[in-house]
Amino acid sequence: MAGIAVEAAISVTPTAEATPHQRVEVRFQRGGWLGPSLAQRRLQWLRSVSQSFPAWLDITVLDADLRICRGNAGTLFALLRRTDLMLDELLLA
Repeated sequence: MAGIAVEAAISVTPTAEATPHQRVEVRFQRGGWLGPSLAQRRLQWLRSVSQSFPAWLDITVLDADLRICRGNAGTLFALLRRTDLMLDELLLA
């Protein structure tokens, strides 16, 4: 399996108690490509990211498995919890 990967520092920005969303600040550090494992090594090409200001996501919780997110550039994401994936298989080795 291969894919795009990013490494980022994430922090939650406090919002008013009555707001239906949560803002998450994202500072990207590295990004690139992760390839398959060959001979006990994962192929990867990652480089540092220079970011002058943090990006953010406003996250609205719909239920335990579904989140809708709007980014600072107007992007929209629907995030679905995946219980069939193993976290240690996705992390950088």
